Amino acid sequence: MIDSMEIKALGPSDAHLAKELVSLGAASWAVTLSQAQIEERAVKLAQEITSADQAARAIFVAVMSGRLVGACRVAQDRKDASQWLLLGLAVHPDHRRQGFATALVKACIDYARERGASAIRSETHVENRASIRLHESIGFENVGPFTAADGDKKIAFRMVLS
Repeated sequence: MIDSMEIKALGPSDAHLAKELVSLGAASWAVTLSQAQIEERAVKLAQEITSADQAARAIFVAVMSGRLVGACRVAQDRKDASQWLLLGLAVHPDHRRQGFATALVKACIDYARERGASAIRSETHVENRASIRLHESIGFENVGPFTAADGDKKIAFRMVLS
């Protein structure tokens, strides 16, 4: 783990980071976005950051030497308030395998646990071996493969929180 790593939850005053977060996600997932797509997604994300219900969701970021290098969301399931979802884990390719993803996921788990979650769920693409290993190393149970609504092949994970 890196000494200068900081993991923090974003608050309404952090909406200015939205464009940087969108760009981080694109770089992390090897997705090419046009400037217009980045701007459009950043506007939506800034709205989410400023209007976030802190009791039901959070966005955590990893910062190293003042630079945003990772992010992850956690949110209460809309259908079952005792269940929470881990979403959008992203670490810049230049900063992988340095403990950022683990620290972000653990911060999300702690956040959900502190708010009464009985379980947290997550998913990743079946070919994302690094993400599968990460989930299992942290203690998620591999629930098995499924096909998402968009046709993507994914693996579901679950962790019971006590």
